Amino acid sequence: MKVVPSVFPRPQNPLEVALRALESINPLTLRDSARLPNSFDVVVRTLQIMQYELGNVRAGEADVLIHIDLGEYWVLDFWKAAPMIEQGRKAAEEALPAMRARLATLRGEDA
Repeated sequence: MKVVPSVFPRPQNPLEVALRALESINPLTLRDSARLPNSFDVVVRTLQIMQYELGNVRAGEADVLIHIDLGEYWVLDFWKAAPMIEQGRKAAEEALPAMRARLATLRGEDA
């Protein structure tokens, strides 16, 4: 069994979200300019991409893949572990039939 994390398509840094909100009311902000990510976001995104790619490489070894959408969480949302764990539990329960079938196949039983 393998869980492969997804790469988050949007900024997850709460500080960045707050700064962008402040920029929206700043009259001196150039509206048409592209905003560059800060160095913290670059490091976090790099680590997320690396984790995603490593997970995909290892996913080929898995008998059953479990996909969990954690896109609403930021990488450092440690205080939100309980709802993330609950999502993982639900996804694992949904994958139980596939896990049982794969186990039966490995044992040489009829699934």
